[in-house]
Amino acid sequence: MINFSTSTELNGAIASVKKKLSDFMSASSKAKLGACIAYEKCADTIDYPEFFKYFDLPDTFQSWFLIVQLHVWMCTLIAITEKSGLVFRTHIVDAMWVDVETRLGHLKEVRRSYRKQFLAEITDQFRASQIAYDEGVLCDDTVLASAVWRTIFGFRNMDPRVLEAMVFYIRKQIDHLDHQNSEEILFKGAVEFLPLKSVIDKMNTL
Repeated sequence: MINFSTSTELNGAIASVKKKLSDFMSASSKAKLGACIAYEKCADTIDYPEFFKYFDLPDTFQSWFLIVQLHVWMCTLIAITEKSGLVFRTHIVDAMWVDVETRLGHLKEVRRSYRKQFLAEITDQFRASQIAYDEGVLCDDTVLASAVWRTIFGFRNMDPRVLEAMVFYIRKQIDHLDHQNSEEILFKGAVEFLPLKSVIDKMNTL
């Protein structure tokens, strides 16, 4: 009669194999894998409908993209100071574009020619947003608010308290990410975001 390992023993063996495989991977390969996992966290763990509702954004592909790119940028901000940070940045952005193109492809009601044009437009917007966010986070809240107003809200008339809330969210989220293990984020994609509601509740107590 065959003796099968217990599930605990089996899980331990699998974990051991994973560790050995991980040990053989180069830092660059680990960063590529970590970037893909981190992107999945950006795309799948953020409560997008909550963002749309609180910040009065239309429930559209464009709004989804604006929020996901914000969280991708925050991940790159934390990882870029690490040795393989540039590899991580390149591949989390690549993963984002693969996902964007896939999602656009599922929008059958949108003509293919328009999808191509739209993709070109948001590519330019993404590049501009990264520069604006980088400048904003290094400066004061006025500069960051300007970047957010331009990038996410398109200069539209809005309640300044809502704009202030987005700036507060970004600052708190970056601080939260900065206190996480950067190597865990870089090599394992182990990024954990604060829920929007908890950040807003915190702001309302100040």
